[in-house]
Amino acid sequence: MKITKRQLRKIIRESISREDQIVSAYDSGATDAEEGYDAGSYHDWIDGDEELMASYDRGHEDGSGMEEIPDRQVSRMSREQFQKTYGDMDVGTRGKAGY
Repeated sequence: MKITKRQLRKIIRESISREDQIVSAYDSGATDAEEGYDAGSYHDWIDGDEELMASYDRGHEDGSGMEEIPDRQVSRMSREQFQKTYGDMDVGTRGKAGY
């Protein structure tokens, strides 16, 4: 049996509790503000639902008021410091542990 995208969206939407949706809308608004999106640029799952749009707007307001973190200068370690700190770690070919 095939299901349509609309049916799948409905199933997913119903499986997520309302509180989770409100928190997700708030987080989405805060993230969008940090990334520079305009207020009111709702995602398709938020658009049309007054409660979710209000939560998104609160998140967008809170997110736009956050100060940007200044770029930190990366301090270069000497080879000895690097070996002392990270020498016993298992680092693979891509530089990530365990790969």
